[in-house]
Amino acid sequence: MLHMLNELAAWHWIVLGSAVLLLELFITSGFFIGIAIGAYAAAALMWLMPVSWQTQLLVFAVVSALASVGYWKIFRRFNNKTSAPLLNHRLAQYVGRKIQTREPLQNGSGFLQIGDTRWPVIFDGADIAEGATVEITGVDDDVLKVTRC
Repeated sequence: MLHMLNELAAWHWIVLGSAVLLLELFITSGFFIGIAIGAYAAAALMWLMPVSWQTQLLVFAVVSALASVGYWKIFRRFNNKTSAPLLNHRLAQYVGRKIQTREPLQNGSGFLQIGDTRWPVIFDGADIAEGATVEITGVDDDVLKVTRC
């Protein structure tokens, strides 16, 4: 095994870096970009001067770690921005809507029909009669919070 490590050349690191970038195309996590940069850095070091396999692995490990952390710190801001922040939070999209009840809401809870779906609701205060208008004011897990209008 050690004999094989002594034979490491720049092209080995280029092949590794290219294979990892190819893997990144399918996984798209960004993590593998740092590893590819580390492999290319080890290849560049080998072209500049011949170094031992221990130094090659050290450069690979350090540059991979730094590049991965750098990628994460720089691009996490971009990855978290969206033009539709409520796209996958269906209930939060209802906040602010006013709906007429189809059944009475009693004892602080009940159900509200929105479209073809019946959602559980909670509220504070007196019971709400059938046909009353309520406003959706918030979401608690999978339950809508409403107030009487």
